[in-house]
Amino acid sequence: MRRLIAGSLLALGAGALAGCHRDQIIRPEPTEEGSVGLSPSIYMGDPRSTVQLVRGFHQIEENAWRWTMGRFTLIFRRPDTPAGKRTVLVLRGNVPDSLLQKVGPVTLTALLGPDPVGQITISKPGPVTLEADVPNSLLTGETVTFDFVLDKFAPPGLLDPRELGIIVISASLESR
Repeated sequence: MRRLIAGSLLALGAGALAGCHRDQIIRPEPTEEGSVGLSPSIYMGDPRSTVQLVRGFHQIEENAWRWTMGRFTLIFRRPDTPAGKRTVLVLRGNVPDSLLQKVGPVTLTALLGPDPVGQITISKPGPVTLEADVPNSLLTGETVTFDFVLDKFAPPGLLDPRELGIIVISASLESR
């Protein structure tokens, strides 16, 4: 009986191997996900921008913006800044009155590595724009990663089940 089972398994294995052709070449094809590249501009309503949101962001809301957490990180493709021009980090967003009423004025700091490159204190509800000159000497690679830190934010349960920082609409590295 054992010989019969062993022989059957051996025959099945040989048949399976006969179907394999070692001379077939596997050619990987590009996928749609692989074609998405980094950009110097990020629009929070664009699902393709998700690859540039390293951490600290909630889902897209109203096809236009995202809530952040108290700390969030973005990665950009370094812009082609011509000689004599400067590079500016621009973050556009909004801070609702309900948040400011709960936590008070908030300070947003942009960091490139350990170095602060820009800061804004927000004490009024409404549109917010952080603009910060980024020294071209710090833009050495093809990509640039910025951390953003809020000194105060709404912990989960205060306004929402999520941790809420600010609303971000867009962010970019611009040559000016």
